[in-house]
Amino acid sequence: MCAGEFRFGTNALPLIIDDQGEVCHVGTQYAPGVSLFPTDRHAFSYGVALAKRDLQYRGFRDERIGCFVHKQDANFLLYRHVHDCDSQAAYERLRQEWDAVNRPEYAEKQWSTEQPAALKAIREGVSFDDEEARSRSDRWLYVPGPPGSGKSAVLLAAAMEHCPHMQVLLVAPTGFLVNQYKSKVPDVPGAENIRIDTIQGALNYKRAGADSRVTWTPPSALRRIDLILMDEGSQYEDREWTRLFQCIKEQPHSPYCVLVADFQQLQPVVSGGKCRAFSECMRKVQLRTVYRSADPAHLVFLNSIREEQPSRGRLVEYFGDRHWKGLTLGAYVKRGMQLARDKGVPFTWLTATNRGASEVCAEALRLEGITDKELERGYRCDPATKSELRIVAKPGVVVRLSRNFDKQRGFVNGAIGVVCHSLRGNAVFTVRLQSTNNMVLVHPMEERGERFLPCCYGYATTIRRAQGADLEHGCMYFDQPKRPAARGYGYVAASRFKTRSGCHLYGKLRRSDFLPVGPDLESEHLERGYESMSSADSDGAGLEYAFSEGSGEESDTQDLSAYTANFLKDFEPLVEPGEEASMQDLSEDAVSLLNDLEPVPT
Repeated sequence: MCAGEFRFGTNALPLIIDDQGEVCHVGTQYAPGVSLFPTDRHAFSYGVALAKRDLQYRGFRDERIGCFVHKQDANFLLYRHVHDCDSQAAYERLRQEWDAVNRPEYAEKQWSTEQPAALKAIREGVSFDDEEARSRSDRWLYVPGPPGSGKSAVLLAAAMEHCPHMQVLLVAPTGFLVNQYKSKVPDVPGAENIRIDTIQGALNYKRAGADSRVTWTPPSALRRIDLILMDEGSQYEDREWTRLFQCIKEQPHSPYCVLVADFQQLQPVVSGGKCRAFSECMRKVQLRTVYRSADPAHLVFLNSIREEQPSRGRLVEYFGDRHWKGLTLGAYVKRGMQLARDKGVPFTWLTATNRGASEVCAEALRLEGITDKELERGYRCDPATKSELRIVAKPGVVVRLSRNFDKQRGFVNGAIGVVCHSLRGNAVFTVRLQSTNNMVLVHPMEERGERFLPCCYGYATTIRRAQGADLEHGCMYFDQPKRPAARGYGYVAASRFKTRSGCHLYGKLRRSDFLPVGPDLESEHLERGYESMSSADSDGAGLEYAFSEGSGEESDTQDLSAYTANFLKDFEPLVEPGEEASMQDLSEDAVSLLNDLEPVPT
């Protein structure tokens, strides 16, 4: 042996003990010039086995360890895919795709008269150097405004202005909105100081489920944050808002907080009202100018349905030939896909229920050339999405991610992307996100004894999930077969689109699907008429009368009024993964509201 030379046998490696207590064989017997592991797969398996055993010693649940193993296996497949590419040019292209996290370029904004006032108030709120003066000042700002009035733009501008000097937290109620914000943050100095997350992620606590034993983080979670920006306040559940508010109030350095909201949009699924009550006590800067749309006809329509139910004639006049009726759903899905190809912009279907979204996706898959046999062999999608369609990883297929796995790259609940390459059948594949062009890796996960992919098809989504989105064009589909959509659904769906020409409606045109948020009024049309009972024109008007009183999946709410039933049905679409909504979860206010609507006969 030469001086300075060391040789190690396999017994010098960390040992792996199996479940029976036996020492596992590692690599090959050492010989000069021979690799310890015959292939990179053997070396990878050894490393994963070590990590898996370590996680078990640390007390991690089997399901979480299983997710870890699936992720590492997918990473190895991606490594092989890049390593085995057929040319140096292809290698460089793949490396750049995965090494880069794309950010948009900064662009100057044209502000209204109200937006600079909000930005000035924020600037004053974070400018205090004296701690005593800071503690005596007003530390909360409420910025209300209709959809498209630039509320989100104010939050983003404030974050970019102050991030070079302080830590900024931007809170959104859903992973979809988190992804929307991340895709809009430009590459400016201090951008790394902007943290964008949900309340659950910001406070590091788990939803109900197997991890509910883990308590949420104490107030130290926000100790380094000087500016807290909160979007879409109308969607905050009472429990989450109370936790966040309590945590902020316990901060000794009194961070400045900004809340933006439009309480005429969809309300929380389970219980709400506290956020709105708190907002009434804050300093307020009202935004009125709408920027999402420069289409006067579109703005007039949105303003008219925001506070008042439109007449049937008003709806007919607004939609015109963009009211798609007379043909099958598949024919109009095909038309939407053609519009997407012509304009180079995704065409999004907004439905009232998860079932309607699945109907649209099934038609889109048929048009993509995916057969029933291929669907049967597909991988199971996330059960939290309520979709029964199995995933077929065919290049070009549109998927919607359903979990928050990699917020930095944009792998968050609600993000839409296109399948690029399959690494292992339908189980592991790469996806390019539509909003940022970032690449993400989709692989199986385990939860509650089930194994599935954290995604579903993305040709359609529910109106509730789309709240806060900006869409170029798409189609509204009120697919609930028997009862009107819940209050606010029609307004939120129509206000997602930037122009009148981009807003389409499929199926029956009903006044009762455009009820504004608020109590029932005598002047409102609450029940469906004979001409609008059926969602599908091929079924024939009034066919719903053929259903017996005890039949159908909605028979458990058959004694409720139209609005009360839809209030209950609304609890289904946005149950987050790992959380189940039930009547026990409702606050006393929500239960009282249901009782006030209409007593249920016993």
